[in-house]
Amino acid sequence: MLLDDHGRLLRVEPPNPSLLGKDITGKYAHLKAAVGGRVAVSKVVRSAVEGVPVVAFAVPFATREGRRVYSGAYDISTTPAGAYLRNAIPIPQSRLYLVDSSGVVIAKNGAPLRGMRTLSESEPGLARALEERREGAFDAEDQTQRYASAAIAGTPWRVVVAVPGSLLYASATGAAQWLPWATVAGFIVASLLAVVLFLRVAQGRVRLAGLNARLERIARVDALTDLYNRRGLDEHLAQATSAARRHEQPLSLMLLDIDHFKRINDAYGHQAGDAVLAQVATTIQLALRTEDVLGRWGGEEFLAVLRDTDLDAAVGLAERLRTTVADVAIALPDGSHTNVTISIGVSAGTRETTDERIALSDRALYAAKEGGRNRVAASRQGALAQ
Repeated sequence: MLLDDHGRLLRVEPPNPSLLGKDITGKYAHLKAAVGGRVAVSKVVRSAVEGVPVVAFAVPFATREGRRVYSGAYDISTTPAGAYLRNAIPIPQSRLYLVDSSGVVIAKNGAPLRGMRTLSESEPGLARALEERREGAFDAEDQTQRYASAAIAGTPWRVVVAVPGSLLYASATGAAQWLPWATVAGFIVASLLAVVLFLRVAQGRVRLAGLNARLERIARVDALTDLYNRRGLDEHLAQATSAARRHEQPLSLMLLDIDHFKRINDAYGHQAGDAVLAQVATTIQLALRTEDVLGRWGGEEFLAVLRDTDLDAAVGLAERLRTTVADVAIALPDGSHTNVTISIGVSAGTRETTDERIALSDRALYAAKEGGRNRVAASRQGALAQ
């Protein structure tokens, strides 16, 4: 699946035109998390495209039109666990199921799953028997089937088996009385061990994906403001600069600085300073457009990257940001409130390098501060205006 930054489906494979344009993030937590900017892996869920049990992943990425989310899914029945279940018991007419805590069949032997079904839909007699007895081996009500059930430690899943009694007890003499069932029991134990091993590997991969996502976030996101940090901004700015030069489109930068920030730390303490930084960051982020990128450049400075935006549009946006921040009463840890102002340096261009753009924005910010603070100054190709 390919989704836009509002969770709407842009493309689906296999094709399903009825899903295009729809927002299905309300049904899938991993898609909602990815639209919010985080890499995510789902639990076992019903595929929106084909209706079968799947484990899905979702990865956000930036484009010039805004954030997009790429999501793919693995059909559980086609994984090694599904393949093992299909071949674990050679006795004809036997049924082997992997079910979750709500009784949904995740994988089974025999024919592939068609849609997401519960055990009560697939095998009502076995489902009723499990309601009375959750573990071990036992007979069906009519004595024609032999059932077995075992939970998989560390998961909400269990393996259940149904085998025709006539095949287990075809002979009433000698070893044939117990050998078939012992064989089935051996297969069940082997199946459980294989499934447990597979699930542990899968859980390890999910944990590794989660750790990688957290490390990725730590490397590129500022912990205090939840914005891009300097490294994340550098990467995004390099991409934006390359795109602007390649497509001959204007790219504007805004360097924003909180005025007299040291006074806040001196008067109220560093916790108050952190509160001011976090609330100013939130105020600016909410005032920017969806496609704009904001990050903490360092200390009390923020950098906004405005793609496909000329200098006049960027200055107009900067003025709105300046007045919006000045009007916000910021709550401090001691219960009091304060107001702060910001100075903004704006630059715009098409062919400049990243370093040149930063230098122009920094020069404009310096002019805004020298001009009395709480103001916007702009710089482009050597020209400076306030």
